[in-house]
Amino acid sequence: LSTPGHKYKPQFELRAAANPGMVQTDSSYIYRNHSELLSMNQKRVILQGAFVLTIVGFVSRIIGFFYRIFLSHAIGAEGGGIYQLIFPVYTMAFSLTAAGIQTAISKNVSEKMALGDKKGARNTFFAGLILTTCGTLFVSLFLYHGAGWISSAFLKETRCESLVRMLAFALPFAGIHSCVGGYYFGLKKTHVPA
Repeated sequence: LSTPGHKYKPQFELRAAANPGMVQTDSSYIYRNHSELLSMNQKRVILQGAFVLTIVGFVSRIIGFFYRIFLSHAIGAEGGGIYQLIFPVYTMAFSLTAAGIQTAISKNVSEKMALGDKKGARNTFFAGLILTTCGTLFVSLFLYHGAGWISSAFLKETRCESLVRMLAFALPFAGIHSCVGGYYFGLKKTHVPA
């Protein structure tokens, strides 16, 4: 029923036995199993992406480990405490402006690409980028101009004022990074944002 050494021989023989009218040629078999091959390619892309993200995440954790050691030696315990005071402000500001945008862009871009709509995928990216940039700029202006009030009223540490102002400049870049990462995750090019 099949040519010697054909790698799909057992599967083909089972199908041929179930459907006696099936004609066996390599091209007809491949045509009938195109969807199976496509799903295998999709699985391979997903596994490669997961592998890349796992390795990059692991390397990032190692770098972060050494960075924290360096930071604690460079700024001391008091500086580390002040650093820990402003980090929740950054987390809250990022959550308000860009926390879910990466997932939303990734989902919509992958849907558009599955339909073959490259222009729609780019439009999704630019819409998310504009939305995130506007939101982060608004919150950054609030952080910059309200740094004194935030540091005295909420953090109860006036030395945090300059740090909150510096934090305001980092927020738009974090939002843009989320948008770019979501776009390339949607394109299944995980190595780019990694």
